[in-house]
Amino acid sequence: MQSNIFQDIQDKTNQLKKYVQHALDSNWINVEKFNEVIQKVENDKLTIGVIGQMKCGKSTFLNALIFQDEVLPAATTPMTASLCIITYGEEKSLDIEFFTTNEWDDLKYQASRSLEDVKSDENLVSKIKAAKEIISKSITIEHEINSLLGTKKKDDLANLIQYVGANGKYIAITKSVKIYYPLDYLKGVEIVDTPGFNDPVVSREERTKDFLSKADVVVMLLSAARPFDRSDKDIIYNKIRTIGMGKILIGVNKYDLSYEQGETPNQIISYVKAELLKASEEFKNSFIGELVNEHAPLLISTNMALMSKLPISRITQNENLKHYYDKALGVFEISSQAEMFEKSLMKEFEKAVKDIILKSKDEILLNKAKNQIKEIGSNRNDELVKEIGEVANVIKILETPNEELPELQKSAQKVKRRINRKIDNLEVDITEILLKNIKKVANETEDSLAASKKRCYRIIDDATAFSSEDAIYHKFNAEFESLDRKTKRDFENFNDEINSSIKKEINNFLYEIKEIVDDYVEDFDIKEYFGKIKKELLQDLVSIQIVDLITKYDNLTVKERDSLIKELGTAVLIGALAIPIMVTDLFNFKSDLRELVSDNYSLFDLGRISLNVKGNGEELINNVKKMFLDDFINPIEQQIDDVINNTTNRENDLKINKEKLENLKSAKSLIESQIKQMKELESYL
Repeated sequence: MQSNIFQDIQDKTNQLKKYVQHALDSNWINVEKFNEVIQKVENDKLTIGVIGQMKCGKSTFLNALIFQDEVLPAATTPMTASLCIITYGEEKSLDIEFFTTNEWDDLKYQASRSLEDVKSDENLVSKIKAAKEIISKSITIEHEINSLLGTKKKDDLANLIQYVGANGKYIAITKSVKIYYPLDYLKGVEIVDTPGFNDPVVSREERTKDFLSKADVVVMLLSAARPFDRSDKDIIYNKIRTIGMGKILIGVNKYDLSYEQGETPNQIISYVKAELLKASEEFKNSFIGELVNEHAPLLISTNMALMSKLPISRITQNENLKHYYDKALGVFEISSQAEMFEKSLMKEFEKAVKDIILKSKDEILLNKAKNQIKEIGSNRNDELVKEIGEVANVIKILETPNEELPELQKSAQKVKRRINRKIDNLEVDITEILLKNIKKVANETEDSLAASKKRCYRIIDDATAFSSEDAIYHKFNAEFESLDRKTKRDFENFNDEINSSIKKEINNFLYEIKEIVDDYVEDFDIKEYFGKIKKELLQDLVSIQIVDLITKYDNLTVKERDSLIKELGTAVLIGALAIPIMVTDLFNFKSDLRELVSDNYSLFDLGRISLNVKGNGEELINNVKKMFLDDFINPIEQQIDDVINNTTNRENDLKINKEKLENLKSAKSLIESQIKQMKELESYL
């Protein structure tokens, strides 16, 4: 079977296991740490969400991507589609979950409502229509419904069509289906085929959103025949925008049909991009434009991809399959399944999906484990460098003639005094840099927040009793996205500017310290130790973000913090939509909404900029003092005093320290060899 993205990702996970195993074999980590990392890797779920309208080719896409066979049946109606999850199982089987009694009662209530009464609310109209269709489909099993509601059952995969097929017996009451399939590369994988977002069943819609928010990648399929109609716009603008732009991949399916009409792939892509950007202008929102720039839409023919995987004997024995296969061969002037797979563009699409997944996994799982292990090796090497330097200094002192020791002692004392003065000067310079930049970014952030808050108030003031909820939603949404982009950019610039200035001061400081040491204690070899110190001190000191100004969210994960400003905006949006616009009470509507906006903006505490950044500056100076006083010059001074005050065991001490130095050098050679081996293994990750 041809390699696919799941096998590739599984291979990468196996390489990480080898990397961790080598770390254990090298005694970098203990068995407990090894088991912890392996458990995290094995328990990690790869989740892929697939969304799109009916007949956009989702089932065919999943058949080609996962099964390379016709396992999933043709799509049901958009109103009755179930949430479908595909994962590994030792046998082909199904887990079926039916609606609860409460969910069914709510559906019956929704179905009883008049469309005329809610015609101004498109979202509600869609849900009521779905509820009506679901109830109408349940007539054939009316006598069984009460015994099935609120239950779960297992079944054979061969009966899948009864739960998700267009005319399936249990389609009306099926809430979700989990498909277990014995493909090794599906271990740790979940593919979620979503039923849509205007789901009349609230709990299922929430579960769908939850799956997609946790997904590593979300594939949105459009049809080349109607690449971006109203339903597609609704999915992108009002539903998946909260997922995270970097995780969404747009696929334009059935491109072969347009190609057959004489359009080139470039023309199809250009048309789709133009439609997407036009919609972005129409909705006065930049999300689609940014999405297109982040990941350009990709063409794909899922039918051709599946056809390239099916046995030729099955294609030739099925009239419909044979007709489509022969037609595709003629349109693309090809003669084999291998060529058909190439023309399907499935390989390019799989690569794009894999790139997004690996980026997510690298950041969240692989890099974390890898960097922890690398740091252990690096720290061991640094410790050995420090120990070797200390023992080498002891040997130099022990080899110094007695008459020269007092002068060496005076030189060490001079070095200490001069280093202290240089550290004091560095502290003054860094404090000045921090205070200047803190004031600048605090003022700019205050202005940005005040201007954004003012614009929100203007949106509220401009609302009338005839304003649509969608109009208010999109205006608020655009404002919070704009604030998110601006503050992220401002803080990135602030961090870059302050780190650059501090690194310049650190470099000057290190140069001056080296000159002092060379002038007064030139016999002590500090080159390698200084290299270690420089690497540590030139790390970025400041990495503050806008979310750091909000105390109540200090414990969020990196992923949650990254989308926090948008989440705060969503809170206002939800509040706005929860407050009904009524002609008789427009004043209270606006008052409540202003209060909601004010509460959100009051969460930002500008004083935390100074608190966070000054704390980092103090930590830097304390580290400098430790490196140059506690770990370097103080031990030298103490060693000279010890030799002056104890001359009886000098020869023996010299012998012991020389043996110790050789052992340390051997240990360093071993750790350097291990680091080299780990780097080779890392290159496969």
